[in-house]
Amino acid sequence: MKSDYTELVKAKTREMLANSKHARWDAICNYSIRTAQLASDMHKLLRHCELNGFDHGASDALDYMESQLRQCFVETFGIEPFEQVRSK
Repeated sequence: MKSDYTELVKAKTREMLANSKHARWDAICNYSIRTAQLASDMHKLLRHCELNGFDHGASDALDYMESQLRQCFVETFGIEPFEQVRSK
């Protein structure tokens, strides 16, 4: 599933750049920055869970981070992240 998601991001990025090389570049950069920040936060949270156990608060935090990642993708590419992957 991860490789399908990665390929979708690459394809949508290529499509955006082909359609408008300059207007969408900021959106792609913002997407990269936001997803890197979320990945870092997720890594820290998972490390905390590894040391202290997984609790309800951690579960809520992961759900929130996942929703933020999905929102970031929709704002950047205009579709749900797995919409095209599921239709294959």
